[in-house]
Amino acid sequence: DSSFANVEKNKTASQAGLIILIADNKDDKFLKGNAAKVSALVWRSHRIKRVVRSTLTAETMAALEAVESGDLIRAHLAEIHCGLGYKTHAQDVSAIKMIHVTDCKSLYDLLQKRGTIPSERRLLIDIEALRNDLENNNVVSKWINTRQMLADCLTKNDDRAGDYLRHVLKTGYYQLTEDAKADQAIAEMVSELSSEQE
Repeated sequence: DSSFANVEKNKTASQAGLIILIADNKDDKFLKGNAAKVSALVWRSHRIKRVVRSTLTAETMAALEAVESGDLIRAHLAEIHCGLGYKTHAQDVSAIKMIHVTDCKSLYDLLQKRGTIPSERRLLIDIEALRNDLENNNVVSKWINTRQMLADCLTKNDDRAGDYLRHVLKTGYYQLTEDAKADQAIAEMVSELSSEQE
């Protein structure tokens, strides 16, 4: 996730955040939208080094970093499961499916080649790099609503943005489709946190 030009004391800087989960995707059930067991492996929140001109560019920069970080995790997992075979390493890594999740519909549409071509030429290169991963490296892109975007709280100065993330970390389950229980889960988390503070 990202937030455009929102860094305090530097309004030309944008914030990026990522969370990498490992999920039980047996029979592609997680990818198909079923709730699955997940564990958080990595998270990061930081200022995007490049000054960007739009929300779409900020989201693209955050997505690039998330996919690159996911590739590193996949490389570690491939080495654990298959050893470090020089000739087969690339195939071993891409045998582990990666799902890139975004709440930015314009980025998702561009990655699916359905969106309007952006006027920023540098952005086109970054989007093509992401498309290359989607087409050649067993990476799938999924759009999800903002309330279920786990990295949202890493880019916003909002106490409530992390409620759904806390719920997922507490229960150990996450899903890639609309979670009908999301509002209830968030309300319960808010109530629980309020009672703990009292």
